[in-house]
Amino acid sequence: MDPKKTIFNNLWLEEEEFKPWLRKDNSDINGAYCVFCKKCFCLNNMERKALTNHSVSIKHCKTVSAKKLIHISMSAGGASIDIIKTMFPDSDIATNIKLQGTKITYTRYYNSAFLGHTTSNDLLKALKMSLESLDLHRILKISMDGPNVIKWYMKEGGFWELPPTQALDITQIKDDAEYGYILEVDVVYPKQLNDNHNDFPFLPENKCPPNSKFTVNLKQAIVNGLKVKKVHKVLRFSQSRWMAPI
Repeated sequence: MDPKKTIFNNLWLEEEEFKPWLRKDNSDINGAYCVFCKKCFCLNNMERKALTNHSVSIKHCKTVSAKKLIHISMSAGGASIDIIKTMFPDSDIATNIKLQGTKITYTRYYNSAFLGHTTSNDLLKALKMSLESLDLHRILKISMDGPNVIKWYMKEGGFWELPPTQALDITQIKDDAEYGYILEVDVVYPKQLNDNHNDFPFLPENKCPPNSKFTVNLKQAIVNGLKVKKVHKVLRFSQSRWMAPI
């Protein structure tokens, strides 16, 4: 053991300044552990100052700020009850309700189901089947998402890359056609359109920086006068109005 090095003092664990994040490093009596930064650090011969130096380090301060943002909704739960009372002035439940951070819960994942190509009715049916085992009277909100749908669909053949061609006239393709297209192109913006498009230009820059790309409704842009100079890539995909009301 190096006599010059500081030995961890257990009394530091009770100090309000260090209590939220400081822990003892069980593998090194000359070190300490920060639960916020998830790292051990050496005390060297700096005594208590090693802790204060760590507490003002850039990484530690950023981590502390991030944790405050994550829990701001929970810490503000009690104050939010006034909004509920204002929204529902005639409700006895809202009038007498009390809310604290300990009564606020995180959103939790419940179930998953792969449906493939479906209609809105199929989605509703699958959702109801997934929730059959739950007591819906105790649930405030239910939501669903499809995080891997696009990745799977592209992989399984929903998208096809076609040879670039100038012959494809997308202005003649209906919006609800069986196939849609995504094109990477070079366009020319005729100068005579500047006055008419001044307020809402299709490419909202004075010039196009090197290697930059814009995403626009190309069909609408062409109809309004822009010219396609060169087609680099063509991506075709299956489409349908699967969420349209029946």
